[in-house]
Amino acid sequence: MGSTQIFIIIIAALVITGTIAIVHASKDSKEIASLKLQMAKSDEDISSANAAISHKANQIIQLEKNNTALNNNLSNMTSAYYNLLNIYKGSVTEPTLKQFKNFADNYHDNTAYNENNYNCVEFVNSFIKKFKSAGYFGCNAVLTFNNSLSGEHDIVAVQTSDGLYYFEPQDETYFSSSKLDIGTDYCNLIDCDWNASYITKISSCFGEKH
Repeated sequence: MGSTQIFIIIIAALVITGTIAIVHASKDSKEIASLKLQMAKSDEDISSANAAISHKANQIIQLEKNNTALNNNLSNMTSAYYNLLNIYKGSVTEPTLKQFKNFADNYHDNTAYNENNYNCVEFVNSFIKKFKSAGYFGCNAVLTFNNSLSGEHDIVAVQTSDGLYYFEPQDETYFSSSKLDIGTDYCNLIDCDWNASYITKISSCFGEKH
């Protein structure tokens, strides 16, 4: 093989190698361009995420401020309520258990129940007014049940010399706080046929249990 042929072969090899390098370089350039686009998109996504996080952080700060304001209002209202309650209680006395039972045994409300005009709240208010006229203090107690369909029910709470008692003015029945407690089936204490009557919370001016 002559020197001319060898030279031609070398040139051809260089051309082929160069072509292959150019093809790879072109491919690499496309991949680099694609990666740059992906990185740009990622930067946009990160920027959007940071903006969303900043917005949520501002919302949280505002909610915390609102919550603080609400807690302050609640504290002020609670203080005002107990001030009024103390003024009210100052005009009445805590009954002995005997006095409470004597009053309850002789108490009757013959008003017919009416969901809109004379429901459990009216029965309770009527008892509390008459109880106060006798010189004793009682307040509203709200029972919450395990099924929302049963709603809530109002009865009377009375702090006696022998502990806390409750009075159901519709049934004219009274029971101690040891009988009326969380988990108690209220329909075992009074005559009722509610679908769900297990107590989950008791709220009154004497405190809350849940």
